[in-house]
Amino acid sequence: MSWKTACCFLLAVAVQAQSPMPVGIVRGKLVSSIGTNRAGEITVRGADGLASCNYDARTYFEREFEMIHANALAPGDPVEVLADRRPGSTACYARTVQVTNRRPQLYVPGVRPPLRTAPSPTEAFAPRGDFMFGGRVVSREPRQLTVMTHAGEIHLVLRPDTRYAGDGLSADASSLKVNTHVFVRAGRDVDGFLEAYQIMWGEMTGPQ
Repeated sequence: MSWKTACCFLLAVAVQAQSPMPVGIVRGKLVSSIGTNRAGEITVRGADGLASCNYDARTYFEREFEMIHANALAPGDPVEVLADRRPGSTACYARTVQVTNRRPQLYVPGVRPPLRTAPSPTEAFAPRGDFMFGGRVVSREPRQLTVMTHAGEIHLVLRPDTRYAGDGLSADASSLKVNTHVFVRAGRDVDGFLEAYQIMWGEMTGPQ
């Protein structure tokens, strides 16, 4: 391999490592996490290669349905990142980072396993919440939410276990108000109705 070819190869690898994640859900193996619990950058190897994304104190990190700190991540963890962009910026911002592996359940003969009390993961309801969009809440009812998007109004069924997050922190359903700009992760039920699995809103303070 010539010197010029080697340099081009190394440059291509470096550019690939610095590619920002596209908007939406990115799945892959965690390569590195650089920074502190309050701010930093994660790099994930997905189907399209390496991609990086910034996080801050409002990014929600989760493992086995429980919130964790950024420094609890380990290289090789299978992760699912909800990537976004700040208005006017091309930098990737991670709204949520979920470690998707599960620890094996220990079964004891003759003993009923404990019931799960945490919310079920999105992938248990639909193809891992394959419908994502942002918009403004125009109507809010106990079991239904209407969001105005660029494509028009979208009506959502609110489940008893729909998860809410404001400014990166877990929130109550009552915290969601009309005119709030939200980012919704949803999927269709067996009857074809669109159900909201996760609704997020609030300011982002990630790198510009």
